[in-house]
Amino acid sequence: MTGLHVVDKREEYLDDIQERYEALAEGAQKFLVSQFGVSFFCWAGGKYEAQTFNFYLFPLPMLPGQDKRFLCQAGSLEFLAGQGFDFNKFVYEGIPFMRAADRDRRLAGLSREPCRSEISIHKTEDVEFVASLVQQVSSWLEGAERELVLEEVNGYQRAIQYQQLEKAQFGAAEPPGFYFEAAEGLQGRRAIRLTRAFAAEVEAFHQRKKEAEAERVHAAAGFCAVLEKLRDSSKPAVGHNCAFDLTFTLEHLAQPLPPDWSAFKRLTQAWFPGGIWDTKYLTKQLPGLSMVLPSTSLQPLYQALNPGGTPQPEVRDYLSTTGGQLPAVVHAAAFTRYTGPDADTHAHEAEYDAFMTGAVFACLLQLHSTQPADTSSSEEGTGSDIPEAGALSVRGLVSDIEHASFSGEQPQFSGVQEFMGRVNVMFSPIPYAAIYGEDPVPDLDHVFYLSGIAPGTRQSDLNRLLDSACLGRIRINQKSRGTQAIAELQDRGASPQAVKQALCSVLKLPPNQVLTSAEFAAQKASGQLSKLPHGGWAAAAEKLPGNGADGADDLRAARPVKRPRADEDVHMAPVEETEPAARSKRCIVM
Repeated sequence: MTGLHVVDKREEYLDDIQERYEALAEGAQKFLVSQFGVSFFCWAGGKYEAQTFNFYLFPLPMLPGQDKRFLCQAGSLEFLAGQGFDFNKFVYEGIPFMRAADRDRRLAGLSREPCRSEISIHKTEDVEFVASLVQQVSSWLEGAERELVLEEVNGYQRAIQYQQLEKAQFGAAEPPGFYFEAAEGLQGRRAIRLTRAFAAEVEAFHQRKKEAEAERVHAAAGFCAVLEKLRDSSKPAVGHNCAFDLTFTLEHLAQPLPPDWSAFKRLTQAWFPGGIWDTKYLTKQLPGLSMVLPSTSLQPLYQALNPGGTPQPEVRDYLSTTGGQLPAVVHAAAFTRYTGPDADTHAHEAEYDAFMTGAVFACLLQLHSTQPADTSSSEEGTGSDIPEAGALSVRGLVSDIEHASFSGEQPQFSGVQEFMGRVNVMFSPIPYAAIYGEDPVPDLDHVFYLSGIAPGTRQSDLNRLLDSACLGRIRINQKSRGTQAIAELQDRGASPQAVKQALCSVLKLPPNQVLTSAEFAAQKASGQLSKLPHGGWAAAAEKLPGNGADGADDLRAARPVKRPRADEDVHMAPVEETEPAARSKRCIVM
C-alpha cells in the first residue's frame, strides 16, 4: 500500500465502529494497493502444502477516463523501500486493475448506442462542409473503390463527420453501404476511413469492434478477475489484523466502499462467501498462548510457532501444558523461494506475509480444536493484547480432553467457527469488528473523557492526583497536547456517576469537563464534540478558567508548564503493538 492513514481521519480510543470504518475507508479510497499476495493451502499426506503467489499491481491507464489519482505517504514508501520493494517493477510490470463494478459498467456501455450531443448545423461554413462531405461519400459509393479516407480536419469538423456518416443520406442501395473507423490520414494526422460493405458486413464489423473493446476493458480490469475467482471458489479466507486488507481489497478491486459500516459488512460477506478469519484475533482468544508470545504481530507470531519446525521454548512449554501439537506446513513443489535460511528476510513482502498468515492459521486451527470453550474476558475489549490473569486457568485445563495432541488428520474448522468474521480492532474497547452478525457492544462504564486540563500537565501529575481518589488502577491516555485525556479504570464496580464525582473532586474539574462514556457519546452524536485533525476533540470548553480558578492552580502547581508535547510523546500503557505501517496486501485461501 502507498499509505494507510489520512491525517484528518485518525482513530481515537473511544471511536465507535462506524467512525473506525470511516477512517479505514478514507485511507483505502485515497491510497493505492501496490502488491497482493495469495497463498493456497491444501491438505495432502498428513500436512499442509502451500502454493504462494506474489503480484505487483499498477493501475495502468489503458482506457479513456482511467488515469487514476492516489496519495503516497512518505513513511510508507520508505518502509517499502527498506523491505526491498521494487518500484520499477511496480510501475513497468505491475498488473493493471480496476474495480469489478467499473469494469461491468464499461462492458454494459458497449451494448448501448453512444449518446452524443447533436451538433447544430446552421453556420454557412458548416453547411458547406456537410454538403461537401455528402457529395464526396455519395460519389465514392457510385464508384468501385473499396476504401475512402476523408480529409484530415480539426476535432470539431471530425465530430461533424462522425455525426453525418451515421445518417442514411448517401444514396446507398443497401444502407448504410459502408462502415467507418479512425485511421491515419495522408499527412499523418487523425482521419476517418470508410470501407465499402453490405449490411451484414457492417453488422459483423460493429460486432468485432465491440468484442475488441470488451477485450481492452477486461485487460484493463486485470487483477480484479483474481478476486472474482477467489470469491467464486467459496473457500475460507484468512488475514492477519486484516481490517486494512479488507477495505483496500474491496475498494480497489470490487466496488466503491459504501458510506456506512452495515453496508460494508454485506459487501464483505458477498465477496468472501466462504467466511473470513483474522489470525490476530484468533491468537488473542488463546490467552495461555498469547501470554507467552513476544508479540501477536505476524512475523514474531510465525517465528514463535515455527510451523513445520521446532517452536520457540515458550510455545513448547505451552504445548506441553495443554497436550497440543502443531501440524506440519511445507511449501509445495516448485514453490521453494522461502525455504532457505534467509526466508525471514522476505517478511512484509506480500507473498511471504500471505504464507506466514496461512501457516499461523493452520496452527491456530489445531490449537483451537483441542481447547474447551472459553468464557474468559479476552473479549472484554480493554484494547490490550495482555489477557486477564484468570483466563489462563480455563485454557490450561485440557488434560482430560480427547485427541489433545495432533493426530495427523486435517484440523477442522469447528474450533474456530464461532470466530468467523471477527476482525481485530486495534487500541479500542471494542472487542472485535463483526463482519457477520450483530456488532458487540463494549462495556464502557469504566471509561471517562477529561477535558480542560492545563497545558503542560504530565501524565505523572494526573496519576499522582488520581491515586488520591482511591479508585484503583487507572490508565491515562492524554490527547490534544495534553489538555484532554481518556481515563480507564482497571478495577470496576463503582457506578459511573460516583466515579465521575470522585474525578471532578480530585482534579478540580467541573462536571462538564469529566464525561462518562455515555455522556461523551451523546455529545458526539449531538455535535457538541467533534474530532480534531491531530487527536482529541473540539469541545465547548477545553481549558480551565484562566483567572486562577480551582483546578488550574492545582495542576499547574503540580508541574511547571513546559512546551506542549505532541501526541506521540504520550501513550496509554500498556499499548497494543501495531502492525508495520505499510504492510502489503495478503490473502490466504485454505
